[in-house]
Amino acid sequence: MPTYQFATITTPEAASYNAATDDLQFTGVTGATATNIMVSGAYTLRIISTGASVNLGFGAHHEVLTLPDGSKLVFPTDGKSTISGGAAGDHLYGGPESDELNGLGGSDKLEGGTFADTLNGGSGQDTLVGEAGIDVFVFAPGDSGILEGKIDVITDWSGDERLAFTTVDGSTYAEASAATFADALSLANGQIGTGATDVFAVAVGNDVIVFADTRGDNGAVDDAILLAGRGLGQISAANIVRYSAGQSPNQPSAGGGTAGADTLTSTGGGAINGLGGDDSLAGRYSGFDTLSGGDGNDTLDGLGDDNVLYGDAGADVIISNGSGDTIYLGAGADLVRMRGGGQADFEGDEARIVDWSPTEDAIRFLVESGNYTETTAGTFAAARSAANALALQGYTMVAVQVGADVIVFGNPFSGSRMDSAIRLVDRTLDDVSKYNLGVFDPPPPVAPDGVPAAPNRPTETSIVVVGNVDSLNVDVLDGDDVDDVSPTRIVLDGPGIDMTFGGADFGVGGDGALVGLVTNLAIRTGALQINATTPGAFLKSLVDAIDADATSAFLAIAFGRSDHITGSAGPDLIRGYFGSDVIHGNGGGDTIYAGDGNDVVYASNPSSSESGGASYLRGDAGSDWIRGSSGFDDINGNEGNDTGSGGGGDDWVVGGKDSDRLFGESGNDLVYGNLGSDTCDGGEGNDTLRGGQDRDVLWGGAGDDYVSGDKGDDTVSGGAGADLFHTFGDAGIDRVLDFNLSEGDRVLLDPGTQYTVAQDGADTVISMTGGGQMVLVGVQLGSLTPGWIFGA
Repeated sequence: MPTYQFATITTPEAASYNAATDDLQFTGVTGATATNIMVSGAYTLRIISTGASVNLGFGAHHEVLTLPDGSKLVFPTDGKSTISGGAAGDHLYGGPESDELNGLGGSDKLEGGTFADTLNGGSGQDTLVGEAGIDVFVFAPGDSGILEGKIDVITDWSGDERLAFTTVDGSTYAEASAATFADALSLANGQIGTGATDVFAVAVGNDVIVFADTRGDNGAVDDAILLAGRGLGQISAANIVRYSAGQSPNQPSAGGGTAGADTLTSTGGGAINGLGGDDSLAGRYSGFDTLSGGDGNDTLDGLGDDNVLYGDAGADVIISNGSGDTIYLGAGADLVRMRGGGQADFEGDEARIVDWSPTEDAIRFLVESGNYTETTAGTFAAARSAANALALQGYTMVAVQVGADVIVFGNPFSGSRMDSAIRLVDRTLDDVSKYNLGVFDPPPPVAPDGVPAAPNRPTETSIVVVGNVDSLNVDVLDGDDVDDVSPTRIVLDGPGIDMTFGGADFGVGGDGALVGLVTNLAIRTGALQINATTPGAFLKSLVDAIDADATSAFLAIAFGRSDHITGSAGPDLIRGYFGSDVIHGNGGGDTIYAGDGNDVVYASNPSSSESGGASYLRGDAGSDWIRGSSGFDDINGNEGNDTGSGGGGDDWVVGGKDSDRLFGESGNDLVYGNLGSDTCDGGEGNDTLRGGQDRDVLWGGAGDDYVSGDKGDDTVSGGAGADLFHTFGDAGIDRVLDFNLSEGDRVLLDPGTQYTVAQDGADTVISMTGGGQMVLVGVQLGSLTPGWIFGA
């Protein structure tokens, strides 16, 4: 394999140069530019340099160039190129097309040039300049690191570009502000270490630092990237995407929608938002895209793999080509169509629906007819094996419970194996049926058979709270309050507050930073007592929060895992913060904010429903399970697909956002679905049931109930007793399953409502100006006596 010197190569040697076997070496001298080496065929031109700057002209375009030594490459190509550096620091330039620049090792500077480029600095402290065009910045685990002043810097980030990681996306993105890099890193470790988020953006001064769990292990922060001169308004979850190692991510498309009906196609991969109107959005077969339908009845077709598809509001059709798609359906009755093609071979190949609603959403495989069944399995591989065995028995669709999710298999290939799979995140087999898959028309809904049992939420820590956690103030502590220090114990004795850290290997590292893990934490201040046993919070993170006078950050770290929190017999204020917590108020009329995560909340405890006072219970973000006590409870699930039950007493049970299951149980309760497609069951007592928006199912139960579906097409039942069914002009089409005049049931209209009544087959139909209807199922109009409808 001959090696030629650029400065001395002769014309005959240049003419005989073979790119497949020969090397060209540059030394630190200026070489002539008149000598041309012709490279033909799909070869890689390997250049060896000992410190020179190398400038290749137009004759080298469309080749893959590798510089293994840190030379400077100026490459003004007129075609798309892949340009790679080496182990030392490189300075790589793209050209006037969409280029891929790979710095590999060393502290590189990458400049994309015009059009949409992909920049991957590799290891070392890199400076990334996208320049003109909408660019993608790629990071493998450990590429940037977390040392202040040593992380990668993007100098010209714009809000429509993307950060691409191998293991995480923007589905759990969160953000905050901090005064210093150290404070920002401490906050990020608290969030990422608890599994609350994978990507955490923090505004520090005039910059934004994006911290990421690039190894996907919910440990500490793995990498941080500085967006120079940017604010939090210029980054969001939509800017964070996942890619496969070795794959070149496509660039975001510059196209966007309007308030009307748009037809948009991703020209280079990327993010498209249809905004309003009934839109048709399409991605590309190569690479991955982010498509957002916005409001309206939209059609989204990802085409390629690993897409992020947002249906948003409206009745949308989402077409998944398979492998790795993440689907957010949004509000409305949505349909997901699954193409075939190897989506069921390995875990991660399946599509994922994050917010499946069993009462309104549907899935259609290519093979729509046939037999459906359900089973359970411990792993994806076992689920796939079971589904394939059932395919041999003639089943065309199989739903399998695997952990907290349901995986639906379909599209049997030649009757021998399932070719498609889609994962319903955080759902059970009760949340899917053959009706969702189009096997048969759905039957009338069946009243819930009691409150579902609390889900099993494994916890990592044990915390006892006596009093109001919001009364804690770490601002009063400083370095002079250290009373006792040992490798296993640190005691702080401050004004009105005592705090003890127990753990292992407390000390100071070589860089002067605190080291060690806290396994026990005890706090006494005023009437508040906190005792926590934790598997290991970082001592430095807790002390940094104290130094920053950041009480909320301190508590978020201390309560940041999946905790088992127990209150006292008196009135407590408890916050769960992050993680999927199990919280027992223990009665006494507590105020409980469960925080992020899929939490289980009892106003009292699982073995008792004693009250001791009115309880205020909030699920916050996540799919929560909340149970009241024998007294008055004010329950609101807030975000997520929640289950709420009032227990005894006259309670308020509200779902908040998303699709909730709500139970008043005994007492005269208010049960209100609010946003999303909810199921509301009043139970015994004279209850008030309201569906709120979207398609709800309401069951009054025993007692004289007020039942109003509100907005959307609802199904309602009053149950035993004299019930009042409410409707209005634009309420939607509501079906009353059990209107019984002899029990005293009546229909209430809003004042001024204009309406007509007619017999339609076996049903009586009330039609109102505004488009709303109420259908009294199985009721003959001629049997209704005066006074059965009133209010208008």
